[in-house]
Amino acid sequence: MKELEDFKLRENPFQHITPIPGRGGIDTPWAGHKVLKENIEGIYKRLFNNPPRQIVLNWGPYGGGKTFAAYKFLEKRRERIDLHQTYVRSPKQGNSADKELYKSLIGFISYKKIKRQIQKLINELGEDGAFDFISNKIRSEEIAEAILRIGSQDEAISKLMKRYVFEGLTRTELKEVDLPKNIDWGTDSIEFLSGIIHCFIGDQEKIKGRFVLWIDEMEDMIYYSQKEYRAFSQVLRDLFDSINQHFLVLLNFTLAEPEEDTIELLLGAALWSRINKKIRFKELSNDEALEYCSDLISHYHTENGLSSYMPFSEDIINGIIRIIPSNSLTPREINRYCGEVLNFAMENDHKKITLNTVNECLEKIRENE
Repeated sequence: MKELEDFKLRENPFQHITPIPGRGGIDTPWAGHKVLKENIEGIYKRLFNNPPRQIVLNWGPYGGGKTFAAYKFLEKRRERIDLHQTYVRSPKQGNSADKELYKSLIGFISYKKIKRQIQKLINELGEDGAFDFISNKIRSEEIAEAILRIGSQDEAISKLMKRYVFEGLTRTELKEVDLPKNIDWGTDSIEFLSGIIHCFIGDQEKIKGRFVLWIDEMEDMIYYSQKEYRAFSQVLRDLFDSINQHFLVLLNFTLAEPEEDTIELLLGAALWSRINKKIRFKELSNDEALEYCSDLISHYHTENGLSSYMPFSEDIINGIIRIIPSNSLTPREINRYCGEVLNFAMENDHKKITLNTVNECLEKIRENE
């Protein structure tokens, strides 16, 4: 059996059909899609240079690269500016969407990071200053008090507050932390999330933060009832409206249809009107697919100076691309086909990838279908 080294490769460039958190990333290059990358980079640049909130809709077919874009940009960091990024998937159950969103956001950020950020805010502004800052932003002194309790240096209070955030406390425990009640789903949970995000954004004098929220797989709203998707749209609108500066929201929506009508219906007119920019992740053209393959393969070469398609050739890649229907020509489908051909060549001791290699591989795939 041949090894990847025999084909001058460090790894199989096409091994990931879908992005892998923590990897989707560091060694996986941004291949092709240059205009899309420039568009998203421009959005991040505006986040750093201009205060107003941005809501961006990324939409297109399955496998078009939306989730990969999220993972790739989650790695971005900027010196002198605190950039805080979160990634959540759209809730699967419409009847508990507000709870799922709350728990997913808090879970991704992590209680430990939230506690550290609140302590930082208190250290910079003082306890009274931090309280005034949070309560002025969310218009709720009660929720502001609860958020400040998370930053307590008292270990017993800190443990109770962790349970308060995730599960809620008993009446006796609420008295111990001097809070009147637990977080109610709906208004309370939105105010709480907003207050936490404001802690990361800061006052822009002593703490100059930026906050990015990616919400992926929003097409799952299609499975909500009309009442449920309207309610969830209201939750999102309330959250976004409560943070109007230094905040970037990117909504990933998979839709095979060429029109945006379905997305507009699910998000509702009010939320739809708040979207600042729409980015279409389209199926690739033949030339774009070639560029994608060239960028991806050459990144994993073990030597410099090799043909950018090695161990394939441009003709072979072109042949594989022509097999894929034009309405399915996405990075995911290219990875699927090219990855299968490369694995087949290694498993069957082919010295190089030829048209015969491709044909034999396809024949085997058809036999197993």
